Amino acid sequence: MKMKKVVHVLALTLLLSGALISAVDVQSAAAGGTVYIRADGSVDPPTAPVSAVDSFTYVLTDTIYGSLVVERDSIVVDGDGHRLQGTGSGDGIALSGRTAVTIKNLRISNFSNGIHLSSSSQNNISGNSITDNGHGILLEQNSARNLIRDNSLEANDVGIMLDSSSHNTICLNSLLDNHEQADSRAATNAWNDEYPFGGNYWSDYAGSDERSGPDQNALGSDGIGDTPYVIDAGNRDRYPLMDPSPVKVYEYGVSRKFPVNIVFIGFEEDTIDTGTIDANLEKDYMFRYEHYNVGYGFDVGYHFADSSYRDAVEAFVLENSAPGTTSALDLGAFQHQRATGTRMSIFNPQPGRAIDAVAVEEWFEANPFKTDLEPSYWFYVMNFTELDPADPESRHWYTVTELDFEADRLRDSWRLEWDNALNPNVGFPYACFTSQSRVFFIDPSAHQWYLEWAKTWWGLPVSGPKYEYYHADLGEFLAQHDVTTDAGRTALAYYLAGWIDDGMMNLLAPSLYTTSEVMTAQSISLQTLVLNNAAHHGYDNQTMNWIADPKLYEEAIGDLAPWWDVEVVVRFENLEDHPQLQAIFDGAVREEKDGWTCYEGMQIWQGLYGARQAHFDFSAADVVINAYVYLEKDMSMWVYGGEFTGLGGGRQILVMQEGSRYFEEDGVTPKSGLGKTFIHEAGHNFGFPHTFTSTTYAGDFAFDVMGYYPHSYFFTQYRKDTFRRLVVDFRLAALQDSLDKLSLVHGRGAPDAAVDAAFSQVHLHADEALALYQELRFLDAHDRVVEAEEALSDLEDLVLEHLIDAEPGIPDIDPRPPENTTPRRCFIATAAYNTPQAQEVQILRQFRDEYLLTNATGRAFVALYYRISPPMAEFITRHPGLKPVVRAGLLPAVALSSLAIDITPANRPS
Repeated sequence: MKMKKVVHVLALTLLLSGALISAVDVQSAAAGGTVYIRADGSVDPPTAPVSAVDSFTYVLTDTIYGSLVVERDSIVVDGDGHRLQGTGSGDGIALSGRTAVTIKNLRISNFSNGIHLSSSSQNNISGNSITDNGHGILLEQNSARNLIRDNSLEANDVGIMLDSSSHNTICLNSLLDNHEQADSRAATNAWNDEYPFGGNYWSDYAGSDERSGPDQNALGSDGIGDTPYVIDAGNRDRYPLMDPSPVKVYEYGVSRKFPVNIVFIGFEEDTIDTGTIDANLEKDYMFRYEHYNVGYGFDVGYHFADSSYRDAVEAFVLENSAPGTTSALDLGAFQHQRATGTRMSIFNPQPGRAIDAVAVEEWFEANPFKTDLEPSYWFYVMNFTELDPADPESRHWYTVTELDFEADRLRDSWRLEWDNALNPNVGFPYACFTSQSRVFFIDPSAHQWYLEWAKTWWGLPVSGPKYEYYHADLGEFLAQHDVTTDAGRTALAYYLAGWIDDGMMNLLAPSLYTTSEVMTAQSISLQTLVLNNAAHHGYDNQTMNWIADPKLYEEAIGDLAPWWDVEVVVRFENLEDHPQLQAIFDGAVREEKDGWTCYEGMQIWQGLYGARQAHFDFSAADVVINAYVYLEKDMSMWVYGGEFTGLGGGRQILVMQEGSRYFEEDGVTPKSGLGKTFIHEAGHNFGFPHTFTSTTYAGDFAFDVMGYYPHSYFFTQYRKDTFRRLVVDFRLAALQDSLDKLSLVHGRGAPDAAVDAAFSQVHLHADEALALYQELRFLDAHDRVVEAEEALSDLEDLVLEHLIDAEPGIPDIDPRPPENTTPRRCFIATAAYNTPQAQEVQILRQFRDEYLLTNATGRAFVALYYRISPPMAEFITRHPGLKPVVRAGLLPAVALSSLAIDITPANRPS
């Protein structure tokens, strides 16, 4: 089979995985004057022809004779083919200081500036027709990392103007007969996509198309000009297109809806104002991940349990409860400590009925209120005020067995300021709960002290009817409000909406600040270095090694993403053996007083981050997270004025926990290990926020490792779902991006049945993934996405091979793998590094394409390799213990290949 002289597979792979386009919806404007999309999401004036599809999608419904000013981040403005018509001055669309805005599908004409971005970054401008303006598109004042793609700019004074705005990408646009096509002032930008997708069409381009390839030095045309289009000395389009690029709106953003059923138990239906509740729930959320905008929304249904279901729930609750004692907050003592800093005994015993929270959750999962609904999330809101007798000293609450696995003991202590002899045997009553199901139950009538504690200690601004749940339990609330009146029903609706919205926001829709590397990883390595500076206090390494259980951490992290190959390594070493690290700690002492040392946490964090390459193996996995644990007696870590035990993010973990907190008062009996803190900080590295925000803490009753209140080692099902669905959405969007761009490239060649069949195969797997996704079967959906990605890899090669013929005189050796070999594409390097996306594999592939496939001898070697390597790769795959050995053997080849491909074409030896 003939092949092109240079098949730049690495450039293609990087493009397909990295050059992603967001596509989200946007709203429209009125017929005259200036229309605003305000920061609060409102459209001003409200009569403007702009329809808010949801809280982040704005669609034009008619022509706007005037400007559209966007004052809100993370939205989509979709013109839906409508016009913005100016009078010769002003801006068509204006963004100032904006981020993550998509502008698409608009026709803009007769303005000073068709689209004007000032100090705005990470925005998308795609699929617009911009004509007869002063500047078609103007970027100024350090507008960076914006994407301008697939637009038509015609008959403007200047098509695209970039003034002091660098690091933007401009590609696949058509610049037609503008007086000046482009102007770049004090700016350097990328004016093309990678080969073979190309740059832009320039109507004044005078070059020819007789050659092909990334360096345009192989025979045969490819729809790309042989010489660059020069804008100025620092800006050029390397791959100018020979034909105009069609204006296309790329739909790579996703918007999903998930069903949520809210069931009220023990409430009279006529006392619940579901309209007011619904209006006070945040049901639409939009997030941005690299080039993708992801919108998640919730379709909420309301149900009222009949008496038989309510009686069944109450009977089960009573069967799974027992008399007990928990803790109540001594508010006076607590406020005194808050005001003076004097440590106090702040907990009193609270008698009453302890209910098994896990049993109740499992009962709801096994006995949903309705069985004929699609897979969904369930919120059960219960009124069990009757369980509490008239005696206010006796209450009911939900309890959980909270075990510290390393110490092998029940949790009975609070943290930081409360973890001392003044507050022994603390109890942790719950009023809400979820763990390993899609059930979250809320009992506002249950006893708990955590919300009162959070309100007081953090000084929360929790005023207003929606925050009444901080100030009164349901029994107290009902005693203060007559819910048979309109005012009482409205107050109850706000009160319940506060509980429900807290759970929805913190559990169903947390904003995961994760990366494409994490979402596409197949292997994760967490490497921990315990730096012991307390051996002279009796905390030698042998005494302390019980505090970390790597297998437990591997289980908890692997439970989040079962497709990951997780490795956790823990090493105990004395700090004095690392003088460089010792100096970092010694130089970060904030205060020493009465034998106690306070450290500046961020200073230590930054110093250790700079030293980490010497202490950890960053080639061990697709994603490597390094962790430092500092062991010392009588010390604390301060960050931004507060005392912390752990920090996590940026692929690093730092734990600084006072040594005695690992043991009971006798200094010998284990009390609490590292696990909860370690996995919590690892979660931050995967992008997870806490299960609470600055003013919403009811979601923190979830038994999730990202919480402050519970002592859990695992992620709840709710949180696992948020991560898994994002991974699937991100990778489906990347697939669609790749398919669209491959379709564009394939369109430059002749039709081919094999290529068409390969396209269909990718679509088939992607459609199967989406169908499973809609059933909330996110793990199964992920498996189908992997199959689609494998099919896409085959498609990439087919499209390139079909597009370009090899130059004459090169022997017709087919260097592809033989058919029907197993594994078909998993050769030696891929098997050793576990994934074809590994950086080392891509370096070898690029060396193959740029050096070996450009000459007959090299192609013969590649053909031989493909014949003999599949059985070797299969053997390596079946014997994973060989992988480190093979990787070590490949290091010289990877290093030499990396050196070779770093030589630019102009400087390579002939």
